[in-house]
Amino acid sequence: MKRRADALLAFAAISCVAAFVAGGCGSPDADGPAVALRWENLTVTPATGPVTHVLVRNLRSSTYRGTIRVVCPASWKLNRTSASVTIRPHQTVRLPFAIERGTNAESNSYPVWIEAVNGGGPVRRTQTIVCASAPYFKPQIDGKLDDWGDAIPATFVTGGKKTVIHTYWSRQNLSLLVAVEEAALHPPGAQPAAAGADAVQIAISPRNAKTPSSPGAKARRYEFLLAAAGKQPGGKCFALIVPGQKLSLGQKARPLAGLELAGSQVAVVRKGGVTYYECSIPLKA
Repeated sequence: MKRRADALLAFAAISCVAAFVAGGCGSPDADGPAVALRWENLTVTPATGPVTHVLVRNLRSSTYRGTIRVVCPASWKLNRTSASVTIRPHQTVRLPFAIERGTNAESNSYPVWIEAVNGGGPVRRTQTIVCASAPYFKPQIDGKLDDWGDAIPATFVTGGKKTVIHTYWSRQNLSLLVAVEEAALHPPGAQPAAAGADAVQIAISPRNAKTPSSPGAKARRYEFLLAAAGKQPGGKCFALIVPGQKLSLGQKARPLAGLELAGSQVAVVRKGGVTYYECSIPLKA
């Protein structure tokens, strides 16, 4: 890839990344699809160059044997385009595909296609992935936004409104710039509670962490809330939940006072119809 990223984001990043989706995987038999497929966002590290992975989960109670085929953008060349798999019941395999040659898109948006084939018929899925690496840098958190030119954007559209996320990593801090299209900014406390407030909530976890389903189970991720505070570019980062705390804690209505994250820096500014949340969170690799 032509775009260089000096450091891999050490946490499998932000809660916008989707989990497995079985529905819509395509061509299921009467019992549903045999496998669930997901193409992970690609990463770029100095040691390996650009690499992407495909996750394949066996949804059946019997061993799955088949072939996984992938199709990437025409400007890419992968080290391989298929792989044979043998997957035990209800297990997941993670297949690496190195990108030997490629051209980055200005939008950081890449359409991809996966197919799993065996005697029971094909299962297919199409996705759009992004480059999810974070260059090594620690920006100034001052609301000026002029330190983010080398960060790699990831864009999401919800309800016709665009959100763009940029990330940096400096071994001691994870830095984020989140740009949200919205008609107005209503910080917490600026209007009656029933009317709601504007903020950005993010979740960060190790790649292999699994979220338990029981409210009494312990969290394996961080959840933070970024919100405007006082005059622009004032802002705060609140730690809603950290690993080891019960998941039920994050489901309770609590005052934000006392949840401020020590050592964090936040700046929130409005420019045009966009709110920019700039934040540095102390997290070590």
